[in-house]
Amino acid sequence: MRNLRPPSALIPFDLEPNTDVVGAPDTADKHEYNWNMARGWESKSVEAQQAEAAESRPPERPPLTPEQKLKLHKKEGLLLDRKRVVKQLESATRPEYRAMLQDALAELDRRITGLL
Repeated sequence: MRNLRPPSALIPFDLEPNTDVVGAPDTADKHEYNWNMARGWESKSVEAQQAEAAESRPPERPPLTPEQKLKLHKKEGLLLDRKRVVKQLESATRPEYRAMLQDALAELDRRITGLL
């Protein structure tokens, strides 16, 4: 079995046997051990992540026209307004204010369905 070591410039001159890691043998060189393990583990992990990312990438869609972008922007704005009104409606206690919010919610729903 080959004994792989990092370049000597990377090894500190006062390297002691590994005594501060629980379960590690006293004679093990912790820098040599970590260097070898981290290198192999890292390369396999990166390779697997890159392969997974390439497989899970959705197919590219054609770019949106300016009209489609505007419609999408309006729809997202209306959906955000709807979320805000629903949140206010949950905490509203006065009947007049609740009625106003319900009317606003109905109007937002009408506009959203008009954009679809």
